[in-house]
Amino acid sequence: MTVSLLQSKTMSAGSGTNTLAATFDTAATAGNALLYCAALDKNAGVYTLAGFTQAVFLTSANVSLLIAWAPAAGGETVISGTWTGTNSGGSNGYLAEVQDPDSAGAWEEKATAGTSADGGGNVTTKTSGTSGTIAALATGGAMAFAAFGVDSVMTSPAPSYTNSYTGVRSMSSGVAEAGLWVAQLAIAAAGGTTSTTIDRDPTVTGTVTADQMAGGLIVLGRATAGAGTPAPAPEYRPVRRVRAALVR
Repeated sequence: MTVSLLQSKTMSAGSGTNTLAATFDTAATAGNALLYCAALDKNAGVYTLAGFTQAVFLTSANVSLLIAWAPAAGGETVISGTWTGTNSGGSNGYLAEVQDPDSAGAWEEKATAGTSADGGGNVTTKTSGTSGTIAALATGGAMAFAAFGVDSVMTSPAPSYTNSYTGVRSMSSGVAEAGLWVAQLAIAAAGGTTSTTIDRDPTVTGTVTADQMAGGLIVLGRATAGAGTPAPAPEYRPVRRVRAALVR
């Protein structure tokens, strides 16, 4: 199984606009999977995204983070989500289509993790943060996506990620809107752990605005084939023993 990114789009919503939507260049293909990530300014309240599973949804007074996914029915072009909370400074999103042409199994959420902006030291402003950790993956042949929502963007150089993750959505400038960064990693084998830490100021320029941050992680892949029905036992056929006649 080989999971790969087929196409993607960025999304943005200005202050006071509570809709994040994007239009694919090519309609989604049935049998693929869709990924939707959003960084939302302040507490998002209730998020509505028809047909999607909200795998990670972290809310706080400063910034909220959503990671959602859905199997593609085929033909999807416009994907749109709305929320009830405040969007005082603006919000940003990322929409992607993921494929695995080597497998026919149903798409599934292998595992998730998250680090809430409400928890512990994450309330403190920062330029670096973790996605959370997924331990002991049951299967390989999957793709991990890490997303990070930051209360404001301001100025940011190209970020760095640990553990071989590669950035697929970054922001370099902005004002008070919630910024979104997304990175991916192919998971080849089962049994390991996965996580990543983003550093929004890897070159220590000092120009990055530290702010509240939330991180999340999802692993998507197709269901692995089961052991199947065992082969039937061979039919028992008694051996006919022929006794040779005595020659006199």
